[in-house]
Amino acid sequence: MLLSFALRIAVAYLIVIALMLAAVYQQHHSRLEDYVNQRFADVMTEVRVHLSTEESETVSEEMGEVLQQMQIPYLEAYDGKGRLLHAFASQSWTALKEDTPMPLLPKRGKKDLSLVERGGTPYLRFATGPAEIINPLGKPVTRAFRGLFPVDGNSIRRMREHYTNALWLVLATGAVFALALFPMILFYYRQLRRKNRELIRSYFGTVSALGSAVAQRDSGTSSHSYRVTHYTLRLAEALHCCSEKHIANIILGAYLHDIGKIGIPDHILLKPGRLSDEEFELMKSHVERGLEIVRHVTWLSKAGRVIAGHHEKYDGSGYPKGLRGSAIPLEARIFSVADVFDALGSRRPYKEPMALDASLAYLKSHAGTHFDPEIVAVFIRIAPEIYRETLNRTEEELESMLQKEAEPYISRL
Repeated sequence: MLLSFALRIAVAYLIVIALMLAAVYQQHHSRLEDYVNQRFADVMTEVRVHLSTEESETVSEEMGEVLQQMQIPYLEAYDGKGRLLHAFASQSWTALKEDTPMPLLPKRGKKDLSLVERGGTPYLRFATGPAEIINPLGKPVTRAFRGLFPVDGNSIRRMREHYTNALWLVLATGAVFALALFPMILFYYRQLRRKNRELIRSYFGTVSALGSAVAQRDSGTSSHSYRVTHYTLRLAEALHCCSEKHIANIILGAYLHDIGKIGIPDHILLKPGRLSDEEFELMKSHVERGLEIVRHVTWLSKAGRVIAGHHEKYDGSGYPKGLRGSAIPLEARIFSVADVFDALGSRRPYKEPMALDASLAYLKSHAGTHFDPEIVAVFIRIAPEIYRETLNRTEEELESMLQKEAEPYISRL
């Protein structure tokens, strides 16, 4: 559990660091993009002012001087149909062109900008799609451009330094958090887990006391309550159809299944002979009495499905609602097999205990009528082992064994 918690904290920590790094990168990228766009806009404004006025003309001498002054190594101008109108190449372009291929002209209104570094100098490589501009004579013309021009290396370096410093700040902050706060979180988590275990033991003790009180009144011993809960727990595990939280609810139900018998008079509850019809009707009321007891306590109410259905029978002949087959809650179908098995092997005022083989034969013969046949089949397979686990154990031993087995599940409540 501690490892799982630590892993979740570590994952959350890494996610936060990743988000902070992403934010720093996005800020750096936006600043660099703003700078590049502004620099591109300034250069292109200057270039357009000095363009030749006629599409048939080559780059004018004045334009060449301007490009030289702007230290632009290479520039191409195209008309709206993608035909080359002007091309300018400085002496420095000879050393650059082999390593600096020009991008394709993008679609109308688009542009392609990328920073490249050649000989320690950063350049902006660009290509623009056809767009309408106003030439020096005030005439609207359509032009597209492609080329390369230098950008301020100091500005780029300052932005990169700012980016690097921000990254280190994020990592340093994360390290401080990990070294200072993470141990503190683990400490308080351990404290919380300890308090939680104490609370779980308190819950377990309360449930155990309630179940034992009923069992002792019914049979003079708490052993039945411990054994039947142990059988139910092991059967639920063997079925592989229940989540841990589901099994926790079944354990509660197993402990408290007969809690309603608190309200049944002793002369009926402990009668050694057969109950009269009137007495049996009163005995059956322990189901509703039990539900009423747990209904108003949130965490005890989870035992309600076992309490409500543990006297229902698979063929619909049970009580109180005469439910049939899968209409009976799974928890109750599981518990009823374990409950009857323990009752058959227990001594009562009105009967002697039945041997293991005879008890299993009884369950098998009533599969499909009293019990869910699939659950009976699984129980018969595991019964000898779990029977030996409880055989000849004292109440204290049974309670200790069950508490150890049930606590991991009860913690899910």
